[in-house]
Amino acid sequence: MHILFLNLEFPPIGQGAAARHYAFIKALAKEYGVTGTLITSSYDRQDHIEEAAPGVKMIRLNVGKKKPYFWTADEVARYLVRAPLAIKEALRREHFDICHSFFGFPCGLLAWRIRKELPYIIFLTGVDVPGEGTRLSKLQPFLLPVYKRVWGKAGALVANSADLKERALKAFPDMDIKVIHNGVDTAIFSPAEKIAAGQKLLTVARLQKHKNIHLIIEALAGLKSKYPEISFKVVGDGPESANLKELISKNNLESSVELLGYKQRSEMPDIYRAANCFLLPSAWEGMSNGLLEAMASGLPVIVSDVGGARQLVKGNGVILPEISAAAIGDALCAVYEHKEKPAEMGQKSRQIAETLSSKKAAEKVYELSEKVI
Repeated sequence: MHILFLNLEFPPIGQGAAARHYAFIKALAKEYGVTGTLITSSYDRQDHIEEAAPGVKMIRLNVGKKKPYFWTADEVARYLVRAPLAIKEALRREHFDICHSFFGFPCGLLAWRIRKELPYIIFLTGVDVPGEGTRLSKLQPFLLPVYKRVWGKAGALVANSADLKERALKAFPDMDIKVIHNGVDTAIFSPAEKIAAGQKLLTVARLQKHKNIHLIIEALAGLKSKYPEISFKVVGDGPESANLKELISKNNLESSVELLGYKQRSEMPDIYRAANCFLLPSAWEGMSNGLLEAMASGLPVIVSDVGGARQLVKGNGVILPEISAAAIGDALCAVYEHKEKPAEMGQKSRQIAETLSSKKAAEKVYELSEKVI
């Protein structure tokens, strides 16, 4: 199978959706001999031709990218202008069987434009799905007619969790949406030989308001007397960085909370292994890659009831009854109630993650692609 892949972000650009796509492509190439071409964005001000996986060429287009984790409207617009020319040239050179579009917008629009040449599958990620509080919510009146046309012509629509499917169906109740969970590379993300002692918390996320990282910091301020050695590391960057730094200073938590900023993917396995609890109290999610990677790394998890949490948290952590600092504090006390509990929960996390490997996800993607072709 020869696939045209479209995704405006691919590592080192992007976070969850980019990591998910990388895992899919790598597993499809390894397990099924899939070949193809990926058209994505450059991490600097130059065009590049690289390899996304064995047999999968990657064309990186200069879109004037400034920050790897955050997109401006200008950068998206440049991708929309430059990608069609690259797609046209790829179609002229190669015979593709199908197009895979990551993100319903803008990549779905590009796939729709070549619908007469290729059938296409759209993989929904979260931010591209209509809903209150999402980054594109202000543009929804303009985007909904585009979504309806683009999604309606797709050979298949795929959400990465039942929650995301439900959110998409609120906007388009007549559409057939399938669920294929994100896959995690359980070979790269694996537990430490022994789980870290003490209370070592970790969050991996874009620093955006809906991630509610400020609530974790507020919870820590109330737990400092009970757990004087508690520490919290945050991997990621974004518009909330300055506000979080101010909150850390206000609560005198400089020695306990560390904002690590953006980290290369190769650094992440060791960062997970150094922690012993992962937190993600988001207001909304698709299905968090960071959560899956933490589970594969053998960590207990504390999450809000969004983004497939009920499918992932079964004795391996806590689903918050509400998104508040008090609820986060109570959940942390529950996890650290007994010394053995983090290790026991971590083992269950690993067992669940092994059922959601990249290999299993790639199998479902490949089978669906065959049906669409």
